[in-house]
Amino acid sequence: MVCVLDFGGRIPPENLSRIFEPFFTTKAWSSRRGTGLGLSMVYELARKLEAGLSVESIVDVGSTFTLILPVRELKPNENVK
Repeated sequence: MVCVLDFGGRIPPENLSRIFEPFFTTKAWSSRRGTGLGLSMVYELARKLEAGLSVESIVDVGSTFTLILPVRELKPNENVK
């Protein structure tokens, strides 16, 4: 597992279901404009790795993003790429 903690803000509960959508951002009207691509890229990476991805967010505390990587057993004579 790889966990990333973000204490820079919060994700309101009404936005949690959308945070991995491409181009979804809440920063459109702020001075720190976002493209809404960061978390959607993480989602696609997790999908391609056949990994799990979860988010836990507590208002006024922060968010924890967890990438759960699969463990695969190498077959005899299999090269590591």
